[in-house]
Amino acid sequence: TCKCAGDDFDGLSATLDVSVAAEIRHLTVKNTGSPVGTDDFAIGVFTSASAPKSLLHVTATGAGADLNYGIADVASPATTLSDVAAEGTGGRFARGIAARESSPTLVDVKALATGGTTNSIGVLNDEATLTIRRSVIEGATWSVRANPGSTSRLADTELSGPAIDPGFTCVNVYTQTLAPLDTACQ
Repeated sequence: TCKCAGDDFDGLSATLDVSVAAEIRHLTVKNTGSPVGTDDFAIGVFTSASAPKSLLHVTATGAGADLNYGIADVASPATTLSDVAAEGTGGRFARGIAARESSPTLVDVKALATGGTTNSIGVLNDEATLTIRRSVIEGATWSVRANPGSTSRLADTELSGPAIDPGFTCVNVYTQTLAPLDTACQ
């Protein structure tokens, strides 16, 4: 746990910065923020660069800043998250997991975003190629939101909150009440 918010969306605003090939196992990290002004970031785990990464049995939380992220995956071609819990809470913007210009695979993941006064997004896909399987994604504003240029593939996954993405592919995706969603996650 650290109070290590920063004013940039990078590893300096994270409790754990993983920018080399690595496998992280059985770890809990929490960034409780320490506001440095508006637009400050509290990120639990930040992954970046071209080396493959694996997070297994990891819990990551970002809270206490203006923009709070459990996990941020940026420009990583092969990040795998397995049996991971990621939570972003409070501030203006809360994100459980954010993928930007990367290709992450999420398996058995719980992503949660709550308390953002502007919005809370369980998984944000920003020009990434995202695969989610056997996971639970919850966002008070959106469970999954993808920006233009993104690809999102979901299978055997529960969504709590609306999903918005022009390029969803969904197979056996359902709501908290087990109501099935169509192939576009609607």
